[in-house]
Amino acid sequence: MVLGSALIVACTITTPLGDLASGSRRQDAGPDALTADAGSGVGPGADAGFATDGDACPFDRSTDSKSCGVCGHDCLGGECHSGVCQPVVLEYGQGGAFGIAVDDTAVYWANYADGRVMKRAKDGSGTSLELAKTASPGPRDITVDPSNVYFTNNNASASAVYRVKKDGAGLSALPGSGCDGARGIAVLGAFVYIACHDSNTIAREPADGGGALATIASAQGDADQVFGYGDLIFWTTGASPERS
Repeated sequence: MVLGSALIVACTITTPLGDLASGSRRQDAGPDALTADAGSGVGPGADAGFATDGDACPFDRSTDSKSCGVCGHDCLGGECHSGVCQPVVLEYGQGGAFGIAVDDTAVYWANYADGRVMKRAKDGSGTSLELAKTASPGPRDITVDPSNVYFTNNNASASAVYRVKKDGAGLSALPGSGCDGARGIAVLGAFVYIACHDSNTIAREPADGGGALATIASAQGDADQVFGYGDLIFWTTGASPERS
């Protein structure tokens, strides 16, 4: 039984939340991606403490939450320990938070257990907004484009792909919905791509709702996650990652 979950965000000295690309999901710079901030004198393995001679940063970069690791790097409400921003809880008491997406100003997430799709400012200010409520359990994964939020809904009675405006208006199921066991979702260009877990396929349909669902890859056992980058679609199966 799911009792609840918390939405937690964190940033590193190379991946501040404010720099996450619009519509991106699960982006992690990784331990090998540490780079020096221009003029900071801090790079891989460098001392992240007080500024040194020739460095204009006047703050203790090992503890200052406004200049953590690199001068001017803001932890957005989190603490700074040893030059690394610590996670910040944006929302408590969520009903089984699954998928997550971000844009320039907000974070969006899907609560599988209680059927809600939520939104909140990335910096944690204000209160959360419920964008949609479906039958529960339901919402699995979520993605965004400049105007809309898309999410998969998968429960015993129905499997569908929904679209709703970022202010919560106009919730509707896309006409092409019918993907068996809809899980991962990505939007790329004019199309939404879905991992249809139960039918072992990857499918797509027009993001504007103007067309039918079409299979782009079959025999994709246990299809689960989908991610769009450039003009490519990547997805995971029970055996390996794939791309198209």
